[in-house]
Order: sequence, then C-alpha cells, then structure tokens
Amino acid sequence: MSVLSQDDVLTIVRIIEGSKCDELRLETEGLKLVVTRKVGGVTQIQPATRTPTATAPAMAIAAHGVSAAEKKNAPPSPRDDLVGKNLIPIAAPMLGTFYRSPKPGAPPFVEVGDVVDDEQVLCIVEVMKLFNSVKSSIRGRIVKVCAEDATLVEFGEPLFFVEPEAPTPAS
Repeated sequence: MSVLSQDDVLTIVRIIEGSKCDELRLETEGLKLVVTRKVGGVTQIQPATRTPTATAPAMAIAAHGVSAAEKKNAPPSPRDDLVGKNLIPIAAPMLGTFYRSPKPGAPPFVEVGDVVDDEQVLCIVEVMKLFNSVKSSIRGRIVKVCAEDATLVEFGEPLFFVEPEAPTPAS
C-alpha cells in the first residue's frame, strides 16, 4: 500500500497551483485525496478518507468539512480560550512546515510573554525546501503560540496570538 508523505502532498499542491487544472482527485489503495483550486487561485485540500490501516501524517492537513461527531471529539481549538480578548492572530501565509527557531537546537524566535515589534520575524514556514519568514504585523506581546514546532500548518491557520501594545497617551 502506498502512503503519501507530507512532501508528496506539498508537491501535489504546488503542481495544482502552477497549472491550469482546477481539481485533482487521487485515489490509491486505502486513500482518497481531493485538491481543488477556488476562484482567485486559492488551493483547498479536502478531507482525505482512508482505511483504518492507512497511516499518513500529512493527511492531518485536511481540516475542511469535518463531521459534527469529529468536531465533538476534537481537541479544543487554539482560539477557544482566547475568545472575547482583544488579540490579533498572526496566521500562516501558506501551507507548509512551521518552525519556531532559525535552525535545529537554536532558541525560538519568540516565546509567550515576549514583546514584538512590527515586522519582527516570529517563525519560519517551509514549503518545498524554501524557508519563508513570518513577521509580526503589529507591536505587542505574544500571548499564545498555537502551532507545534516542525508540524504542518495550513494557509490562514493561527500561529500566534498577539495582544496589541496600548497606544501611549499624547503629551
């Protein structure tokens, strides 16, 4: 039985994004993957279905269209404990692998409680061996790191929540 790796899925997404194709349906023994491109060129990966014997960590990226039963048993969303607070999410600009530090063994770019400046690098998202810096869009304090180091993140998924710095009163 063949299983798609994270790199395989990222390669498929890149092929779709660089082609005139609007949809790809891939079915192998025990695995079904659907990748569609919506209006405006945004690529969406639909839920993959697989038999209980198939194991593919990359299929964790399929977060769209989850059933009510799956949502009930799912772990809390990174946003659940932050509802109602004045926080700004810093989202993944693309599908890729999230890294908190510039290289293995190095300290993370930021930790919870750190004050960050506008345009400060917060993390790296790797896509097909290209390392893309993700920068803060505001000055404020890191309240939560939502993604685990070296895990796959989706486009638009919150990576950090930042509490904006209060403006200083005019003198």
